[in-house]
Amino acid sequence: MHAVVDWRDLLLQVCIIFPMVGLGFEVSFTGMRDRWWGSNTTHDNPIRALSNHVYWLGVGHSSVLYIPLYACIPIIFYFSQGLLFLAPWYGRAVVYGIGGIVLEYIGMAAIDRICGTTPSEHEYMQSRWQVHGFTRLDYIPFWALAGFLFELLFKRLNGLPLF
Repeated sequence: MHAVVDWRDLLLQVCIIFPMVGLGFEVSFTGMRDRWWGSNTTHDNPIRALSNHVYWLGVGHSSVLYIPLYACIPIIFYFSQGLLFLAPWYGRAVVYGIGGIVLEYIGMAAIDRICGTTPSEHEYMQSRWQVHGFTRLDYIPFWALAGFLFELLFKRLNGLPLF
């Protein structure tokens, strides 16, 4: 079941497709989260400050600093697919949920080390589920869902059976 992927295709996935899809997921997620569950940083949101009538659309956000995190995903899938894609869906859900948290933690720690802070730190520090301001444990189910969406994208791009 191992995909035969041309290095140019994998490079395209790493450099463009997965980072753009990941940023799109994140903007959609943060927009819905802020709209439906409230945001810890609504006071920083200029659109909400201007008009509560416009805010019903939800205003998502992300950072270009997250591009390397999303670029890791097709590489991880490529090297782990022989074992990972054979696991039952509930096993993969656990791997994706915890793996997403671990990847985010490592990535945010690296960004913090380089920049002195992270784009999410202020928001994350206000949550009781945060871990050092780098990730939030209450996001495990969302990482699991994102993992399945990224899995489908990887399989589709590489001609693997979807289910």
